[in-house]
Amino acid sequence: MVGSTWLEILPVLSRPWGLSWLRPPGCESWRVPAAGGSIRQTVLRCLAERRLHVLVVHSTSWRQEPKERAVVLTHLAVVRPLVGTVDGLEERPVVRRPLARGTPVCPPPHVGIEQVLEHALRHLAWLALDDREVGSALNAPWRRALRSYRPEPVRVFRVPCPPGWRRPGRRPSPEQEPGGPPAPPPPPGAAGPRLGLDQRRRNDQGRDRAPGSPANTM
Repeated sequence: MVGSTWLEILPVLSRPWGLSWLRPPGCESWRVPAAGGSIRQTVLRCLAERRLHVLVVHSTSWRQEPKERAVVLTHLAVVRPLVGTVDGLEERPVVRRPLARGTPVCPPPHVGIEQVLEHALRHLAWLALDDREVGSALNAPWRRALRSYRPEPVRVFRVPCPPGWRRPGRRPSPEQEPGGPPAPPPPPGAAGPRLGLDQRRRNDQGRDRAPGSPANTM
């Protein structure tokens, strides 16, 4: 396993009592070697060999094991509820854990598998809201289960915004809100606000209209 690349598959299913996931007995997680070829096809083939019906498969993270130096590519697989057991896999409840944190340039010194799973489900919660295909593939029990997860793609870096730039979806500044204080006047010599074509046309019509005549509202 030293210096190699492995695919980590985390099958997760929804139960009436909550979420659960599958792994080989006695192993931290289900891993298969990345022996060339398509990674996606390898993951799908492994799931099909265990007769797991897949709803969503998504690559959620990667990490390098500190001792073996192996690279692990994690894939979350949303599967339908099981009828009976799966050969070679045991079912375990999903346990919530705080995310492992490193520095802006260094990974965490240790990442537990339950933290990997927590990160994967938070990423899925974000995809369920942001990706139409993923959201439509998840049924009502899954959507309810993901409500308790904070949707986020990444939370490691915080980049300062340039002056005057506003993130999409953020509330406007007080002077931009209806009923808020007026915006400060432009500096001397600055061009005034540009008028649209319809507004300029109405202004021209008002100047050409005789005093007391009705406005053209067409």
